[in-house]
Amino acid sequence: MRIVEYKKCCKIIDEVMLFFLTRGMKDITIDYKCENHIDTLYFVVKNVTEKSYKSFKEKLTVHHEMQYEGFGWELMGDCDYDELGLVGALIDELETQIDGNDLKIKMVRRFE
Repeated sequence: MRIVEYKKCCKIIDEVMLFFLTRGMKDITIDYKCENHIDTLYFVVKNVTEKSYKSFKEKLTVHHEMQYEGFGWELMGDCDYDELGLVGALIDELETQIDGNDLKIKMVRRFE
């Protein structure tokens, strides 16, 4: 059901936003596209710190885990700390690029 996929993307966006907002980055742009059973999320985080960038990359080293597809993703957002590590379990691809002081992020999630 597509509504579940929308909810998963919203949880991913929520966790990425929470991660950067709690670290003082307050200028963030989000773009979302869905084509051919592929969700693509683009983020641009202005004035990202090197420490935040390294922490972001480290937490997202987890690979897509199918056990989160069933119900694990629903638990995201129920605590007071970031759950960015769970985001890595829900995405298939991650690309990051530093452009000056700005971080560009592309996340791809495939679904059936």
